[in-house]
Amino acid sequence: MEQEIVQAVRALILSLMQILALLIAQVVVKFGFLLLHQDKMLNCGDDGTSDVSNDIFENRGSGNSACVEAQVVSHNNISSSQRYLVYNGEIYYCRQAGETSSPYSFVTGINPGSSIGSWKCGFDGKWRGGSVIGIRGGRIKIVA
Repeated sequence: MEQEIVQAVRALILSLMQILALLIAQVVVKFGFLLLHQDKMLNCGDDGTSDVSNDIFENRGSGNSACVEAQVVSHNNISSSQRYLVYNGEIYYCRQAGETSSPYSFVTGINPGSSIGSWKCGFDGKWRGGSVIGIRGGRIKIVA
């Protein structure tokens, strides 16, 4: 009887150790991903060289920020020049009327009049919009 109890306790301890190992593995994977994301954003910045690899790069993923013009730009926001929009870690360039490409091959060029999320690319090559303001009652006149 005593030996059966010892075997049952050992089996229980072994099962708990396996569960603990799986939980630790999941935490390590998630923590490693967060460190990778954080390290990548820490490298965002103008180092004064002609190499722009740390001045502008995407960081694709739901709600992710990206590095644009040597600054971290969060999801659903525009760069200081208003030419670049970061949406889910992807960078979108607002083209001026007549422009046919974006400055970087990995950046998606958007034509004037097109929208991404709540942002609209203007004919002057700058993003307009952002958060929507709810207006209750009254009339609105839109002047172009």
